[in-house]
Amino acid sequence: MDSLYVVVRLTDNGDAKVTARSHVTADQESSECFIPLTVPDGCKVNDYHVSRENENYYLKNSPNWDTRWSRYDKLNKCAIEKTGENNYIMHWGLAENGYRVFYISYTITNLLRRFSDADGFLHEFISPGVYPFPRFAEVIVYGENDVLFTTENTRLRSSGFKGKTLVSENHNILAFTLKPFDKDSHITIAARIKQGLFNPELVTEASFADYMSDWNEQLIQSELQNADSKNSNNDKSISSKTKKDSDNRFLVVAAVAVALCLLLVALPVIAFLVIRRKRRG
Repeated sequence: MDSLYVVVRLTDNGDAKVTARSHVTADQESSECFIPLTVPDGCKVNDYHVSRENENYYLKNSPNWDTRWSRYDKLNKCAIEKTGENNYIMHWGLAENGYRVFYISYTITNLLRRFSDADGFLHEFISPGVYPFPRFAEVIVYGENDVLFTTENTRLRSSGFKGKTLVSENHNILAFTLKPFDKDSHITIAARIKQGLFNPELVTEASFADYMSDWNEQLIQSELQNADSKNSNNDKSISSKTKKDSDNRFLVVAAVAVALCLLLVALPVIAFLVIRRKRRG
């Protein structure tokens, strides 16, 4: 996948209207693309559609999907497969070889919710396992009814990718990659938003910090694992350098020893030759 853009419109009641634009170069081996989707508890996924080239040519929604189907069987078809309580896979078939653009649209209900101290969401906008891996990915979240996100009313955190997350000059929430996706990459964004900009239907007595606690713990564990891995690599590097330095010192000492031995052998021979020449003289 050349690139994947995900544009999200947050409605006043907290629903998210999502449109993903996928740029794909299909080859002879390709028959479909798919995007896994995991939604938070209390959310549902509705209105799944896929269109090709422009938003007016819709692919046919299939009630079932088999990845073993041929390209012909998948042609002009799409499907959303539920794989768990909150887990889905969005499939769509590829057309002829070459460059194609697809638009994937769906709604996530109650993504934005009201907490005791703020409004907010925590969502994996692009999940691991996207196929093919996008070389570039971007997520834009904006509010309807002229809602403006600012650094004063919105706090952001993100995980799962090498890139940046910020409130843009256009007052949108923006996240984008600086390195291509791999099998573990994802774009997860947490946003704490000042109350009063939206009127979410889903209300909870918990604080936003409580809602974030499990994710924060996962981030801490992930950071610790990354640090351990980095330290391990550094230790290996240091160990390798130490061994190399030790080997180099050994070679120098050995070379000096060999030179001394040669010199000790050569001195008597040289002395004998000098004495012999004097006698002849």
